[in-house]
Amino acid sequence: MRVSKMRLIQIILSIILVSIFAGCTASTKPQKSLEPVVDPTLPIIKDIKTISDIASIAMEWKNSDDHRVAGYYIYRTSPINDDKLKRVAKINDRYASHFLDSGLKPDTTYHYQVSSFDKTGHESKIEYAKKATTLKRAQSVSYIKAISGLPKKIKIIWRPHESRAIKEYIIQKGDVTKSKFSKIATVKNRLQAEYIDKRLKDDTIYSYRLIAVDFDGLETMPSSIVEAKTRPLPLGVLNITATTNRPKSIVIKWQKSTQDIDFYRVYRADKETGKYKAIVKLYETEFIDKIQEDGKEYFYKISVVDKYGLESLKSIVVVGSTLTKPAIPHFTKVSIEGNSAVTTWLANDSRTQSFILTKIVHKGWSNNRQEFQLNQKMYKDSDIIQGTKYSYTIQAVDEFGLKSKPSNEAEITFPKGSATSTSQGN
Repeated sequence: MRVSKMRLIQIILSIILVSIFAGCTASTKPQKSLEPVVDPTLPIIKDIKTISDIASIAMEWKNSDDHRVAGYYIYRTSPINDDKLKRVAKINDRYASHFLDSGLKPDTTYHYQVSSFDKTGHESKIEYAKKATTLKRAQSVSYIKAISGLPKKIKIIWRPHESRAIKEYIIQKGDVTKSKFSKIATVKNRLQAEYIDKRLKDDTIYSYRLIAVDFDGLETMPSSIVEAKTRPLPLGVLNITATTNRPKSIVIKWQKSTQDIDFYRVYRADKETGKYKAIVKLYETEFIDKIQEDGKEYFYKISVVDKYGLESLKSIVVVGSTLTKPAIPHFTKVSIEGNSAVTTWLANDSRTQSFILTKIVHKGWSNNRQEFQLNQKMYKDSDIIQGTKYSYTIQAVDEFGLKSKPSNEAEITFPKGSATSTSQGN
């Protein structure tokens, strides 16, 4: 009978799939659900011996000489429900006599049973069970300490674990209630014995513990819990003042800190609720802010920075300003008396110490300006030409040399052949 090429390919693929599934049945992995078919004539496995470790149990038995035996099934009870057996391994060799059960829980009791099976999958009776208990986890390091008082960090130190089988340490940090610890770092090498936890909150308590890990990946018991507190921020400054009566400058003063500090930092803003920018750091308790603007107002805050680089909270806001210009004087009279122009005025500001009178002579398209420094509140101008227009302004000057804005112009004209024209300005 002839077989088509396509049919031949299908037959080959089927054989390959069957082989794959057959190979899976020979795996030593546990089978979750399998009803055993018992053959009472197959040899029963007795005298099971065990050796326990922290997370594994080694088993040993006398292998069978019965030629029908193809291998062994390993059964184990669940730690949660120890009356229920579960097949955990299949060993496809009747000459085998050892099995290592790993990945177990420390300090936990297990029960084991072993059966033999033949090539058809039938297995022997199970009449003997062996109880074995994994060892407790090893103790952690014998000494651990957390160091307080560091800026935004806590240093943890410990004594290296006495066992040379330790390869690394797991650092855990506790929550607020210390009921839950989470891993924050792994420190390699048994002899490495410190860890610094950084970027922490100021003046805050933290708790830690440590777990050592050996080269088999087995963890020790957690160490004792240790606590430490980060360094608090330095105290801020008190009794801040800022001047409002100094020309071209604002002087800020404050009380000297009683703490061991490094320097002070001054912040300034244009508005009380504006953005404060650091403008200077200094070691004295006074700062002169030089400002080339009269009547300029600024808002200030001061902070303290200690030798660890921690900065205090900013102080309360204090407002300062440069001295304003004097008030503008105003003319009370501008008149022609004979061949002279007479002007009088009021100062309008108690700060005024002197005056500047500005005279403007109007000649065609050009103007000639003259200034006179005066201490009195009147001026008699005899340098007058008939037929010419004159303008006058007056400024106040205080003790610091600050000048007011010029007053409004007062104009006067000397007509030709006349000496009686008058004009008053404010």
